[in-house]
Amino acid sequence: MKKLFSFVKIEHTLFSLPLIYSGVLLGSKDSLPSLRVLILALTAATGARTVAFAINRIIDRHIDSRNPRTAKRDLPSGRMTLWEAVWVTVAGLALYCVSAYFISDFCFRMSPIPLAVFVIYLVLGLLYESFIHPFTILSGLPAAGLGALLTLMLFRQELNIYAFVGVIMLVGLVKKNGIEAAVPAAEVRATGAHG
Repeated sequence: MKKLFSFVKIEHTLFSLPLIYSGVLLGSKDSLPSLRVLILALTAATGARTVAFAINRIIDRHIDSRNPRTAKRDLPSGRMTLWEAVWVTVAGLALYCVSAYFISDFCFRMSPIPLAVFVIYLVLGLLYESFIHPFTILSGLPAAGLGALLTLMLFRQELNIYAFVGVIMLVGLVKKNGIEAAVPAAEVRATGAHG
């Protein structure tokens, strides 16, 4: 168990508690959240952080092995195998999804979105060999999501499966347009041309 907590730096979840519980309070509308919701929010956040941290450790394992400061981490040093790290990721994902399910149907429906954005960010970062370009590409997502939710509220529509598919399509379009805008600009900048 100590190896697991060391791998995902479980103590760092404590630093994010104010942010987690601020979000819970804002989402609770007019009443204080129950103890059950507070505990489920903590387990969901712990699961999400575990997924993010484990994926980060898996992706960086080769870089960590070459750096004297990070070579003693669990994966580079061999204290944990790659399969164990993958299972930690899967367990964190399960904890996140189950917690979201028990918080509410809405939370469960929305739970794939933050993880999808994170995974897309990592894939784009690896694809473009830069972690600045994915940030530029994905910078339009918050406005798109807010616009979709405001539109649903304006027309008094609920977030059903059709609206959810529409939000996913909107995210895809925003990402595609971000790529079409950011990548050519980066290529022009890399050649030294200014326009």
